[in-house]
Amino acid sequence: MKPRLNAILLAIVVVFFVPLAALAGSCSFGAKDETPPFEYTAPQNCTVCQVIIKAGLNRNVTFTQDGDDGCYAVTGIGTQTAVAIRSGEEKPPCYDISHVDFYVDCNTTAVTIANVDDNVDKTIIEIAIVVIIIFVVGLVVWSVAYERGYSTGWNTARDARKPFVLDIHRDEAP
Repeated sequence: MKPRLNAILLAIVVVFFVPLAALAGSCSFGAKDETPPFEYTAPQNCTVCQVIIKAGLNRNVTFTQDGDDGCYAVTGIGTQTAVAIRSGEEKPPCYDISHVDFYVDCNTTAVTIANVDDNVDKTIIEIAIVVIIIFVVGLVVWSVAYERGYSTGWNTARDARKPFVLDIHRDEAP
């Protein structure tokens, strides 16, 4: 039974590129504050990346950068401490704040083995990504060629079962 090469290629892409996406950083839940003043200080090596203000019955206001929408204001996004307040009048649609959810982006602490310039690290990562992309593209091309019959691979099972035959022809003298 011939394995599906597309499934193998998909598995390779998942193995190589999903971890790279995880390294890009993510905004995850940090804390919920239900009492004014709505302020949160993230742990060390973390910054507040998003603030969601819950007000009224179904009002959710999301901030990914400092700002004021006329009812609510947030400061400190991108820093370790963020503050959310109601900036509008005490009437609809500027309801009282029920609670505030703070989301953080944490950088893991790396162990320094050698004093290396950041540009060198970026270059190494870029080269690794290019090599992985070239490898995956090569596998795709080989997969298409294999399935269309242009390539039979190395030492297929059928070739391995063939006996070695030495065929010698002698010319007879006239």
